[in-house]
Amino acid sequence: MTESHGTDATQVDSLGLRIEPKQGNPIEAADVILALSETGFLLEQQVAQVFREFMLRNMLDVQLSVPFQDVTSGKSREIDVLAEYYEIAGDRALFPPVVQAEFVVECKNTTDPFVLVGDNRALGSRFRETVYRSEFDPLALGFGDLRGTAPQLQMHTMQGAEYPDRFQGQQLVRLSPAHGKWKAENTGVFDSIVFPLAKAVQSRWQARDDEPLDEETFRPRFVFVFPILVTRGPIFIVSVERDETQVKHVPWASFSRSFKDRDLQGEC
Repeated sequence: MTESHGTDATQVDSLGLRIEPKQGNPIEAADVILALSETGFLLEQQVAQVFREFMLRNMLDVQLSVPFQDVTSGKSREIDVLAEYYEIAGDRALFPPVVQAEFVVECKNTTDPFVLVGDNRALGSRFRETVYRSEFDPLALGFGDLRGTAPQLQMHTMQGAEYPDRFQGQQLVRLSPAHGKWKAENTGVFDSIVFPLAKAVQSRWQARDDEPLDEETFRPRFVFVFPILVTRGPIFIVSVERDETQVKHVPWASFSRSFKDRDLQGEC
């Protein structure tokens, strides 16, 4: 998912803070904020605050700059913002499954527009084939009904779910000004945004596999990992149909990409 996060005017210097450097002009708090706004650190903190506001009402953990090992180079990389949410879906006495969501967020501090090119094909949900026995009822001495995971968890109600007549982007393009007009290019978008974000998602699955299993407290667990790109710039979707091509300015949009690398395969 790609989301636009606009910049709000911030009142930070209510005490009239001034910092006197050893040389040059004095630095005021507004100068500090302006300098930091050129980096992505403020955007990351603002995104974390949005999740923390949600955390006040739900079971959620929010972390910034979470390290992981790049599966290709072996170097240490960072997830800008990682938010984890879980909920027990059913009667605790019957050992119901745990539903867990992890939000892997990449922040791009740019005001240049991003464009997602795709269509409204009837894709269907990728979760539709997954089924599970909902719970064990010791009083009835039998298992619960066999249910599809997607309808049971109401996946169709989620924003960006892959269901008919919902836009799905297949290409992510950045617009940049050049010679008085906008130029569309994806140079660096895949290598600097899409592929690293997919590696970060893979690292979360590996971390899950490395967790020790406690057989006494074990219960079924469904983990959904949501990669999210947050930017300060506007987002447009371009829906390409047979009869016409539609362009729309949106607050967010859904995007999918398949990978077939030596160290990374699958769909994100």
